[in-house]
Amino acid sequence: MSEQLQKWIEQHRLAQELAQTQRQDLAAIAKVKTDNIKLFQPRNPEKRVAVTKSESTSKP
Repeated sequence: MSEQLQKWIEQHRLAQELAQTQRQDLAAIAKVKTDNIKLFQPRNPEKRVAVTKSESTSKP
């Protein structure tokens, strides 16, 4: 029983480490996405021009 308990404790610890790593990864991804959104904001928001999907995907 003690060996099973030790295995369970080790698995639980590893699962907690994985969950923590995943949370950190998601936080990093969210930060990058937020930073990217800020990068692509025009300096003068009142001068924004709406781009339709066909305009943004059309090639000259």
